[in-house]
Amino acid sequence: MGERAISLCIDETGDPKKKGKATDYVAKQYIGNLGKTANGVVSVNAYTVVDGLTYPLLFKIYKPKFRLKGSDEYQSKPQIAIEMIREIKAMGLKIERILANSLYGESSDVICALTKLKLPYIVAIRSNHGVLMPKGQRVRYNRWRTYDQPLAQHPTQRHYIREIIFGTRRSVRYYQITKGSTDNPDRADSWFIMTHLGGNIILGIGNQYTLRTRIEYGFKQVSHELGWHDYLIDRLQKH
Repeated sequence: MGERAISLCIDETGDPKKKGKATDYVAKQYIGNLGKTANGVVSVNAYTVVDGLTYPLLFKIYKPKFRLKGSDEYQSKPQIAIEMIREIKAMGLKIERILANSLYGESSDVICALTKLKLPYIVAIRSNHGVLMPKGQRVRYNRWRTYDQPLAQHPTQRHYIREIIFGTRRSVRYYQITKGSTDNPDRADSWFIMTHLGGNIILGIGNQYTLRTRIEYGFKQVSHELGWHDYLIDRLQKH
């Protein structure tokens, strides 16, 4: 990849294992790609896309507390993500931005680590994300702006974005995006993101964040073709 800057996507994925717990770290736990709790193994993954191709860079197994072995130390998924980002940065890869879902966006440890490492980030946050404001200040919702979101193998989709300002604008900025009705966006298909990218970014930030979805989709295709589940289980069994 040379000196090309990459968008680094961090998330977790799981592989269900219907029977038994003979494989290390298999447990009944939340599996994000299934959207439910199931018996399986979960990994935290880092991957990127170059010239339309998705490249898995690194993964680490999440080890539930009640499945730890004698030499193990418990790490949460955000802690694993921080460790992976540091390792990838140490490889010499130039990271243009970090993209992550709300599990990492809501982690103060992750955000502090990215700030210390001087890595730009665009992360999802929950709709009830808390922001401290001085007494007397209020939350302001700027007007909706329209942009078109290109989607791989699908027609371009119309989206709407607005900035949310808590008191006065600060280095960390907040946005709401919806592809539903702006008359009642909280009940529409809506999500929230946080970034410390500066400048006039409102019409570009949505497309930048949605790159995460395209990378994740590509990762799923790659992992299927490479037999990711079989590789993951095989590696665990060898440990």
